[in-house]
Amino acid sequence: MTNSSRIDFRRLYRDLMTDERDTLISLGLDFLNERLAEVETRIERLNAYLAQHYPDPSAIPITEAGRMQNYETERNLLESLLQASQDTPFIEVHRRRLFAARQRVTQLLRKGRGSLDSATLTARYQARLEQEILVDLRVKWLIWLRASRLYGNGR
Repeated sequence: MTNSSRIDFRRLYRDLMTDERDTLISLGLDFLNERLAEVETRIERLNAYLAQHYPDPSAIPITEAGRMQNYETERNLLESLLQASQDTPFIEVHRRRLFAARQRVTQLLRKGRGSLDSATLTARYQARLEQEILVDLRVKWLIWLRASRLYGNGR
C-alpha cells in the first residue's frame, strides 16, 4: 500500500458522514461474519478429522491440539471484533486492537527478560498470536474490499 492511498483513506475516514460511516460499519460486519464462518468451518473440519483419526481424545497429538487452540483463539478474537464493530467501523476497532496487542507483546518481552517461566512464555505466545491474527486480518480486509469493489458484490 502506498503512502498516498493511506492519506486518501485517512482523509476519507476523517470526513465521513453518517451514511458513509454506516456503510463502513456494514462492510466491516459483512467481512467479519465471513471470516468467522470460515474459521468455524476450519474448526468443524479439524474436529471431524480428529474424531475420525483419534477416537481417544487423550491420543490427539500436541500439534493438532495446538492448531485447534489457535483456531479457537482466532474465533474468539473475531467474535470480540464483531461485538465492538456494531457501532464503530471495523477498521477503527482493528487499529485500536492491534495497537493494544503490540503494546502487550512489548510489555511481555520486557517483563520476561530475566525469567522464562511457563506462564510468561504462554502469555508471550498468546500475545504474538493475537498480533499475527490481527495483521493477517488487515491484509484480508484490504483484499476483500478490493474484490468487493472489482466484482461489484452488492456491497
